[in-house]
Amino acid sequence: MLRLVLAVLVLGFTIYTLVDCVQTPDDEVRGLPKVLWVVVILLFPLAGGGAWYFGGRPSVPSLTRDRP
Repeated sequence: MLRLVLAVLVLGFTIYTLVDCVQTPDDEVRGLPKVLWVVVILLFPLAGGGAWYFGGRPSVPSLTRDRP
């Protein structure tokens, strides 16, 4: 039962980070190009998702940024 719960959590985290990466505008992605982030997230679900969350996402959400 615990394995199933962990598998579902990893799958949910991977889907969340993948969707977040794909929906982020290209000019706001940090570190790597967006296509490489997608590959990293798919190849290494936990490490890639964590790297995206802490190193690839925009540091300030675009909805809260001051706009001219």
